[in-house]
Amino acid sequence: MTDAKRDEGQDVNAIRDILFGQQMRDYEQRFGQLEAALAEKLDALRSSFDTQLEQLQQQSADKLQETDAQQQAQARALQENLDGLNADMQQMRQELITSMTDQVDAVRNSSVARTDLAEWLRDLAGRIDGQ
Repeated sequence: MTDAKRDEGQDVNAIRDILFGQQMRDYEQRFGQLEAALAEKLDALRSSFDTQLEQLQQQSADKLQETDAQQQAQARALQENLDGLNADMQQMRQELITSMTDQVDAVRNSSVARTDLAEWLRDLAGRIDGQ
């Protein structure tokens, strides 16, 4: 490029700077202020979000611990009930065994009496035949 054309280009840039320069600086300043305000609001939102997230995590952990404690208490209560039922079942089983043993003994004793009765009836039948 020749010096004349270069000078013309610089002149055009100088004229453009004279016409629009202050306005462009104002726009740049406004954009800078907007960008700073936007960054500040974004940081505030991030901070608020982080705080709320931490609170939710803490609430979740607390609720989980509470639920876990309730479940453990219920499990202990159920185990105690089960132990009580097992003890009751063992006692009932023992009572049933004792009762059945007593009944078997009674049947055996009555069977012996039946044997005696059968022998007595044979003797009686023999006497009747023998007369």
